[in-house]
Amino acid sequence: MQATEWLATHARRGARVAVIGTQLWGWGRPQIPPGLESLEIQPTIAGLDAAQADYLLAHDHVLFSSHVDPAALATLEPRLTLLADFDPSCGRGGAAVFEEADAYYLPIAGFGAVCRGGPHVRIYAVRSAEDAGR
Repeated sequence: MQATEWLATHARRGARVAVIGTQLWGWGRPQIPPGLESLEIQPTIAGLDAAQADYLLAHDHVLFSSHVDPAALATLEPRLTLLADFDPSCGRGGAAVFEEADAYYLPIAGFGAVCRGGPHVRIYAVRSAEDAGR
């Protein structure tokens, strides 16, 4: 919800939003507001370039349905500028215990470690290769 609201108020109409982190189905994937284009991409520089995205939205969680490979994100970081960070963990994410087989975003123990259900969502501006080299 927070990421969707952020995009609705900050992204220009017609902006292209590349999404990474979706595994198998769209559970936990933030909804992209009307007027913006959602793009599924491979988390590679080639995938980012092919998408011609204005933004990259990464959603990550201990659950398999929302997972971003840290190494893949690291390869993209020279082309990204972090704009918004929505962390559900209240700063103590490791204390929450999740039932991974059921793929719910609410813990089964360690409730105080979670401020809200859902994945950790980060929104980045995407810079072109030329802009990143400057």
